[in-house]
Amino acid sequence: FIDLFFISHASYGSPPITIIEKCNERRNYWYKNPEKVRYIELEEELRKSREEIAKVVNAKVENVASVDNATTGAPIAAVNVSKEIIDRQIRAMKENKKIKKIKILRSNLAYGAV
Repeated sequence: FIDLFFISHASYGSPPITIIEKCNERRNYWYKNPEKVRYIELEEELRKSREEIAKVVNAKVENVASVDNATTGAPIAAVNVSKEIIDRQIRAMKENKKIKKIKILRSNLAYGAV
């Protein structure tokens, strides 16, 4: 018998029970301390999250952003990536330099709205 754990963002199926428990714990804390969480702790937690993601994708923290869902994030990323690619190509052509590659981290799960 093999223990199998799925790491799901809940697009299908259910997240692991440990994730559900942690979410419930955080939600209950937020309900008990709404002002403290919203105005003091949330910004710091988001910054820490961005720092961890930046490490994974080898990016500067200021170039990492959080969005509420893929439908919001995909157009923002597409516009900014497109602009960055065009700007780099123009600069490279003017300076006769090689174009640097950009990195995009994406889920391997299909999402029909994007």
